[in-house]
Amino acid sequence: MTPRERIMAVLAGQPTDRVPFNEIFFGHVAVSEYFGGPQKTMRDAARYLYNSGQCSILPAGFWWAPSSEYHATSEGTQRYAGGHPWTMEEVEAMAEPDVEPAFERIEEGIAAAREFGLAVHIFLMNGFHSASTTMGLENLCYVLYDTPEVLHRFIERVETFNRKMLRRLAQYDIDFIFFDGDCAYKNGLMIAPDMFREVWHEQTHETVKVCQDYGWPYCYHTDGKIDEVYPLLIELGFSGTHGVESAANDLVDIKARFGKEITLFGNFDIVDLAMRTPEEIAAMTRRMLEAGSPGGRYVAACNTLPGNDIPLENYLAFRDTIVNYSGVPA
Repeated sequence: MTPRERIMAVLAGQPTDRVPFNEIFFGHVAVSEYFGGPQKTMRDAARYLYNSGQCSILPAGFWWAPSSEYHATSEGTQRYAGGHPWTMEEVEAMAEPDVEPAFERIEEGIAAAREFGLAVHIFLMNGFHSASTTMGLENLCYVLYDTPEVLHRFIERVETFNRKMLRRLAQYDIDFIFFDGDCAYKNGLMIAPDMFREVWHEQTHETVKVCQDYGWPYCYHTDGKIDEVYPLLIELGFSGTHGVESAANDLVDIKARFGKEITLFGNFDIVDLAMRTPEEIAAMTRRMLEAGSPGGRYVAACNTLPGNDIPLENYLAFRDTIVNYSGVPA
């Protein structure tokens, strides 16, 4: 199978020749240059992806978070935090981001993808994730309690923007859509499940209907404990979901409960990639593949973005174990 055929098959729940490997987003310069040379063009990126055994390229994304603050984590990385409780006046005054630079990259990315037999995916930011990033979770909760109409309107504005982007994307030869939708922490959803459904479901439903109109498979990324999220994704017809964070989920359990209805991406913890030995990483990767691959509908990947803090030899141990894995999905 070509890389494109492989990932499109796994999203459709069809058999593949081997377990697909694909990082949905990526930030490791040494790895990309190891497989593709200096990364200056989309063709360089496509060459790196093809040589590393991956399936799809991300030429552009549309992340609308009107403002956010970033704080250092205990691992030394930067994560969004802070913000303030928004008012209706601030929500109505939000200016949509400049999307023209992103659209200018898409044609180049598609051409490079087709040369190397890759699929093309596009990212958009789900409205709930945009709100929690912009306000900070504590402030979002205050808004949800004190002025819920503000949060509803915020999410409505972001999802209206997303639908506009999707309709414009219809003129391009793209293969599938990913929504960046962080909505859970390690112990569960960021807000109560009934409240999450109330603010998330209707607007997300209207957005994915546009994907359905154009025949695109659509997928969702979230960190955290996800067993309360997946039934909602399946209800709305999502083809795949990325994350399955190992610190919060048992891949065997998640696969058994949801793996027949939705394709799972990921699970390998980037902290382990940074801190373990190559030998440990190879063994952990084999266990991940043995848990995720039975029955198909699994794509090997990290649980979130792999960055430059991961030693090259560690990531190569992870990648080599995946592409050389002999277990073919049944």
